[in-house]
Amino acid sequence: MIKNGKFYFEGSYIEEYVELPNVGQSWKHGQNEITKTELVSVVSHDQYDRGIYDITIKDGDDGRETVERIAVPHKEKCYIIEENYVGPNQDQHIDDDVIKISTDPARKNMSKEICLDGWCGTTDDWAVYARGEYESVEAAREHIKETYKDAREIDDFYDEGGLIKAVYKPGKYEPLCKEATGNFIYDSLKESVNASTTDAEISALVDDWEAAAHEEGYTLTGAYDMAVAYRDVLQE
Repeated sequence: MIKNGKFYFEGSYIEEYVELPNVGQSWKHGQNEITKTELVSVVSHDQYDRGIYDITIKDGDDGRETVERIAVPHKEKCYIIEENYVGPNQDQHIDDDVIKISTDPARKNMSKEICLDGWCGTTDDWAVYARGEYESVEAAREHIKETYKDAREIDDFYDEGGLIKAVYKPGKYEPLCKEATGNFIYDSLKESVNASTTDAEISALVDDWEAAAHEEGYTLTGAYDMAVAYRDVLQE
């Protein structure tokens, strides 16, 4: 029976199993180390392999066999899936690339076959890559931390069906599009850049702007080119 989230075999002294034992395995249990219970057979009762089993066990003292139907915790495997925008409107999708941990593997866009590693295809300017199969969400998270050093996890994402366990985006900071970058640096640009401002001075300004953006969790896009273009217009 199931009690308090733990699994008990009725009619025996076995108290708890977190993982399904192998057929034929014996255990010492209770205070009497001589008493053992032998697992005779395991028959899956669920065609979808969701962890429901008929367990036949034999008591080590009197040889009596009993059958118990139990639900064993089933560890779902996880998959890392990377989705990258590769279309012409990069600035509009500047922070839309994602790295997902899902219990549903990626599939090739044409054949619909499961793909565990490599390019799955590109559809509507979105390229999908499978980045491996993992035994748990924790293992997938660890791989992302090692492979995508500065990836940041986000909490606000759409998950239809409860398949997505976590979503990351590449980069430590959220990138601002060019328009947002222009708004961010506007006042300082007007005050600090003139017709005689050198490239080196502009580079120093961009460093300051970037540091200010980092404090708010952002990174800038095209700030240097904007400042140079503004300086060049003043020189005309």
